[in-house]
Amino acid sequence: MLGSLTKSILRRVKVDNRYYAFFVHLVVSALVLLTIYFLARTIWYPEYFYDLDGGFEASKVIFLVDLVLGPLLTLLIYKPKKKGLMFDLSCIVLMQLMALSYGIYLLYSYRPVALVMQNNSFFSVTADVYKNYGVKFLPDSSNDSIKKCGLSCYILENSYESRTNIMSKGIPARVSQEFYIDYSEGWKAYIESSSSFFDVSKLTDKQKTELITARTKLSLVDKNRNESDLGFIPIHGRYIEGYFIVNRNSGQILSFVEQKLLFD
Repeated sequence: MLGSLTKSILRRVKVDNRYYAFFVHLVVSALVLLTIYFLARTIWYPEYFYDLDGGFEASKVIFLVDLVLGPLLTLLIYKPKKKGLMFDLSCIVLMQLMALSYGIYLLYSYRPVALVMQNNSFFSVTADVYKNYGVKFLPDSSNDSIKKCGLSCYILENSYESRTNIMSKGIPARVSQEFYIDYSEGWKAYIESSSSFFDVSKLTDKQKTELITARTKLSLVDKNRNESDLGFIPIHGRYIEGYFIVNRNSGQILSFVEQKLLFD
């Protein structure tokens, strides 16, 4: 089947030399990868979570095999009248499909499904974490919290009862869904009782410059925005840690800065 499909494609585009075959293979692979990348960045890993939770790491397998190794092998083995050419090309395509399937599986498994605030820090909780602890995640957060955080967002209840129950279960607190408080509802109580914000106005000019240039779409020195309304809350992802820059009044996440950029 793969041989027939490959042969049909090559006949249609009239590939008569290895360099053209390499180019065709590269373009087709690139189009497939761009589609997957768009899906990952817009649906599975919204906003800042592609870097935080390993979207890039999971994509390495796909990019290496499908965009580099596959076209290069075609360049090496392609000869228009070579005996067994279709079999060789079919093996390359099969290898790419296997790598693609594995990469998509990793991307989907590592995708963040909830953002949970616990002890004055954000934790990005991925689909595989819930699965590993036997927890079936049922998102019930409002569209308002998704708009503010990019994901279903919650604040973990911090009562003696909740802490006791969580400890007795032997699972991380951030996956204990029964103690989630809706983000929008819990934010006001949080800022009234919390002093964990790192005030932007205390930063040096050099640090402000680093923040402005670090993966942010908003300017911290916007003339229409009071710096005292902005604060930092730590965020712990699968691969990266840093700070979310949030609006103190609404809890909306405005930007992300890697920790090393703040304190280098």
